[in-house]
Amino acid sequence: MPEEGGGQTEYRVVEDATQRFAIEQTRMTLEAGWLGKFFGSATNAPIYIAGVVVFLFAITCVVVLFVQSNVPAPDFLNIIVPVITLALGYLFGKST
Repeated sequence: MPEEGGGQTEYRVVEDATQRFAIEQTRMTLEAGWLGKFFGSATNAPIYIAGVVVFLFAITCVVVLFVQSNVPAPDFLNIIVPVITLALGYLFGKST
């Protein structure tokens, strides 16, 4: 037969963990701000931002190759490819 009040401590532990989680989540929200919600914590944000830059520039390069514009594709690629390789170097250099 279970003791009276035995379940009370279990509920209190779960309640404390829930409160700690809510407090930690509120703290992270206040520290990170709007961009932090999108890119994550300060340790991961630079990696995600560099990844987004590489992705957007890669798509831009493909679009420039197939869409006719005032800027010739080779001139545009001479400017953008170094930026992409710089961001990739940051991404892979950051992990070592």
